[in-house]
Amino acid sequence: MSTQQAGIGSLLSLIKNNKEPNKKNFLHAAKNETKEIEDTSLKLPNIKYDFSNKPKLIELKEDCFIDKIKLKRSFMKFDNNYIRTIKFNKNGNYLLSSSQDRILRLFLFDKNINPKLSLIYEKECGGFIYDACWSKTNNVFAFTSFESPIHVYDINGECINTFKGINNFDEMDTAKCICFTNDSSNIIAGYKDKIRMFDMEKSGKQIYDINTYKKFNGGQKGIFTCIRVNPIDDNLFIGSTTGNVIGIYTLYDNSCQMLISHDYNGITWMDYSKNGQYIFIGGRKDEGISCYDTRMLGIKLYDIHRPGTHNQRIEFEIDPSGSFLFSGTTLGSLRITDLRSGSSFQNTTEFNILSTSIPSLSLHPEENFIAIGHGQRIFPNSILLDEDEKDELIENIPINNGISIYKF
Repeated sequence: MSTQQAGIGSLLSLIKNNKEPNKKNFLHAAKNETKEIEDTSLKLPNIKYDFSNKPKLIELKEDCFIDKIKLKRSFMKFDNNYIRTIKFNKNGNYLLSSSQDRILRLFLFDKNINPKLSLIYEKECGGFIYDACWSKTNNVFAFTSFESPIHVYDINGECINTFKGINNFDEMDTAKCICFTNDSSNIIAGYKDKIRMFDMEKSGKQIYDINTYKKFNGGQKGIFTCIRVNPIDDNLFIGSTTGNVIGIYTLYDNSCQMLISHDYNGITWMDYSKNGQYIFIGGRKDEGISCYDTRMLGIKLYDIHRPGTHNQRIEFEIDPSGSFLFSGTTLGSLRITDLRSGSSFQNTTEFNILSTSIPSLSLHPEENFIAIGHGQRIFPNSILLDEDEKDELIENIPINNGISIYKF
């Protein structure tokens, strides 16, 4: 018995003696883990904006949007070539625009002492341009237009990839919205009741489909209008449609994880916050932007007032630091909302800078420049109006189409 007790005592003594070293090793390992987390933490640029004064106009580009010969070929009404979307590339050296005349324009932006915007390339797409976006890792861009495949071009104007969404009848569908993944290895495209994935290393048809709606099972119904990839997790993305829900999807099993209901009559634009925790959505012909927390899905956190009374898509963007949300309005004003926690949270600064609608804007990723695409969509007059009445209506509508570069 004494031998057994001695064995137990020595075992307890051994455990007691090794307790402190194990604790130190554990703390040492914990410190190492903390260092690894700090090294891989999200690093956001710190761009200083001066909102105390009205932004300064640096450059105005409108001559290329009023080319009479090209406007005649595009079958436009009233020579009204309004801007649909503009986007800076990943380092801000190039600016891409799409407009009503079915032409993509690529500009070179020189941000040196005298900032200048120079047109270097034009691409006639033949049909209405639904969406265009830049790659997140290199200088290539993709676009989708009416009854056409998805095309990928480089900054030299050369087509490097073409993707066709093939349906069950072996016919080509037209993508209504597109988005690159974070590593730019794939393109996610939205269709009616369907999402398709394309591989950048393999031109042609999609590599697989994600059916978002089935008649007996339900799901997310409608034509997809916007797709955004989570900036932190490349396997998560959100999609909005003309319906009354937005969906969160995963590429782990190519399925929908959750549907979020909203009060808008269709979503036209949305975006993630820079940390991937919040979703901002804007509806068609609505005066607000709603924020949802991905950790408490189904609960709307707050609304941001943003006048948008026209049928045009009004885009918004969050600055590279994730601190401010910039949005245009149909009244020609630029609104900046503070997203930082504290006393200034949701404070909105507004600048009246134009006399026409601001459907699109793009923030420079490194400097305090902002590109604004402006112009208002004008519907054709009724055939019952006399010629004098038509001329009078045209004169009363302000037409100011172009791209303006401002600096804060």
